[in-house]
Amino acid sequence: DEPMSAEEMHGSVRKIMGKFYLFRYMFNALFDAELEVLPDRAFFTAVKEPYTFYEVTNDLKLLRAEESKLLTIGTNDTGR
Repeated sequence: DEPMSAEEMHGSVRKIMGKFYLFRYMFNALFDAELEVLPDRAFFTAVKEPYTFYEVTNDLKLLRAEESKLLTIGTNDTGR
């Protein structure tokens, strides 16, 4: 498989986690539950260490920022 870009990785995580976060919002709204709304965080684990989790939230944010800069530079290129 080809490596995912930061945007693809973030989108993939959003698809999975979006439903989890939605669950908490729905229960709070529909049943007056007081479930804590969790922060939006991302973790990575390796196959060889399945129970060791590394938080990569800031890394993904930095990758997205860098990717956005590169895309902006590419669209502002006047061909000079």
